[in-house]
Formats: sequence, structure tokens, C-alpha cells
Amino acid sequence: MDRGKVEFQEEVFNLNPWVDLVKRYIPDEIEPYVHFLAQDYVTVIAINNARIALVRQFRIALDIDTIELPSGLIEPGQSPLQAAIKELGEEVGLIPSSEPFVFPVQYVDSARLSNRVHAFFFDKTDEDPNWIPERGISRHWVNKDEIQGVLESGVLTISSHSGMLAILKTLEVI
Repeated sequence: MDRGKVEFQEEVFNLNPWVDLVKRYIPDEIEPYVHFLAQDYVTVIAINNARIALVRQFRIALDIDTIELPSGLIEPGQSPLQAAIKELGEEVGLIPSSEPFVFPVQYVDSARLSNRVHAFFFDKTDEDPNWIPERGISRHWVNKDEIQGVLESGVLTISSHSGMLAILKTLEVI
């Protein structure tokens, strides 16, 4: 059934500086539709000396350590590219030395989240000799020729990150 655009009334509850809870009341529906309005973020795939930089960190929402690509929120006034370069430097101590391949902007979860991910791929980076690792985050390296095994093993905990790497693998970029 194609409902198309529907009319609704909306309540927005500010939960913190990064997330709002939105309730949308649709006529003839008993329960409101609930979703989260969050800031857009960036994800970065970066190669340094034939290695891909990954991040290990504890994610409180999941209550586990995750292995993922460097990522972070786009701050107000920041472009997605500026945010990507900043996160790359902060999380894994890398400085891009190539122009980025820019993935299409996509929604993260169209059912419950209204934010989008802006993804970038840098095929050349330099290590920042003055990098100080962020507390609670550790950098991990995967050789480009090992990425197929990483994808098949499920070691990456974020499905969109696996998808981005799979696209680059399919295009024979990595």
C-alpha cells in the first residue's frame, strides 16, 4: 500500500545537545510514530602505507567495544569534509594527502533515525608525528589485501562501514 505523504502533528522533546525525540501523530493511528532527530555525521576510510585505519572504542549504547571506521558528528558551521579531516586527525592521527572520493550522502536508518552519513575515502594519508591518541579510542590497522577477510569475518560492528568497504573492494579501489 503506497500511502505517500501523510499529514501529522508533531511533538519534539530535546534530550540533549545532539538528539531530539520526535513523536508524530498520524490520523487514524493509535500509537504515535517515534523517531530520533540527530546531527549528521561523517565516516572516513583512509589508507596509509597500504593499510586501512580502524578504530576500537567502547560504545555505551551497545555496551560493547566496537571496531569501526573513524567517524564523528558534523559540528555546526563545519562542512562534512572539514569534519572528516578533523575526525581522521583526532581518532587515528592521519592527515589526508589526496583528494577524497566522496560517497553519496545516505540516511542511516530511515525507520527511526533522520540523520545522514557523509562518507569520504582518502587513498593517501600521512601520519601526524604530533598525534596524541584520544582517551578511550585505539587505532588499528588492516592491510588492504586482508579486507575481504575482515568483511567476511564480521569483525566490523557497523553495517554501513562494511558496505562502504565492500563498495571500494568491488570497484577494486582497495
